[in-house]
Amino acid sequence: MLLSEYLAGLAKIIEKYSKTDLIIASELNADYRTEKMGMVNGSLTFIDDSRLFFTEYIDARYKIEKLTDSFHYQRKNGFLLFRYVYGVKIDLNRDQTSTREAAVA
Repeated sequence: MLLSEYLAGLAKIIEKYSKTDLIIASELNADYRTEKMGMVNGSLTFIDDSRLFFTEYIDARYKIEKLTDSFHYQRKNGFLLFRYVYGVKIDLNRDQTSTREAAVA
């Protein structure tokens, strides 16, 4: 599968949820290293104005493999709800300041 095909599939999913008005705005970008490897990133704005920012480094040479990924979800006011960085979910049911420090460490 080509990276452009992966990106098209992702765009189709975003479009599907945009039609339900769950997603009210989206941005999707790709940085191709080769036709089968590269970075995909973007953001989604949901009906409550919360936002999800994401980045994935994709290797599609043999199958779709996410080499690294990160997700950052925040409320309208910027309050961080969760951050997931390459296999580590940082839950913000505790103090936000200490969680941000943990995410950077």
